[in-house]
Amino acid sequence: MKIESHRDLIVWQKSMDMVVQIYQLTAKFPVTETYRLTSQITRAAVSVPANIAEGHARGTKKDYANFLAIAKGSFLNNNITRLENAIAPIEKTSSIDSLRGLEGAGGAAYFGCFQQLIKTSEFRFEARRRPPTDPVNALLSFGYSLLRHDVQIALNIVGFDPYLGYLHVERYGRPSLALDLMEEFRP
Repeated sequence: MKIESHRDLIVWQKSMDMVVQIYQLTAKFPVTETYRLTSQITRAAVSVPANIAEGHARGTKKDYANFLAIAKGSFLNNNITRLENAIAPIEKTSSIDSLRGLEGAGGAAYFGCFQQLIKTSEFRFEARRRPPTDPVNALLSFGYSLLRHDVQIALNIVGFDPYLGYLHVERYGRPSLALDLMEEFRP
């Protein structure tokens, strides 16, 4: 397929899908955030496809690469903003379910840009999966297993019951407190 315009680029199409999702998400924000948070997030999102289109229109590979780098930076900044927004209300959260929801939003933002943090083309990361179905998820799960083991041993040494947690729901055989404390050490 011949690429005749930026609209034919898959990266531009995916970035436009992201813009639509961002607008749908920010539409649910409180009205008081219209000129603050909503504006900041939507401008960052729109800059991604705009930079891809402008870089393609410039015609040279050097300009195109430069504008792709700017778009990538906007994408990462957008996810950093999402992480900051997930963290901001933690102090005011009054229920454990709300806190779990914020943790989920933070995880989605973090893993949403995880592929851009991988510096080699040999590894691909689409989404966090359990059980792992690809090498990156296998490495993450392996690392988390080692971390859980070390945290659980530390809890046993100081005399805490690793199965009586607070944030992670207690289930038979699940070291909920170890999983709670692991969150502080996850990348």
